[in-house]
Amino acid sequence: MADQLTTADKQRFSGYIGSISEQEMQQLDNAILIQLGIKK
Repeated sequence: MADQLTTADKQRFSGYIGSISEQEMQQLDNAILIQLGIKK
């Protein structure tokens, strides 16, 4: 698990590398909420 969050400038990204499923996005969202200590 990550100990720190950081931001990245959108201009650093040149294009799409791939995609994730809706289920994977939900899992990612949940992991971020847990890391930030935010309850749904």
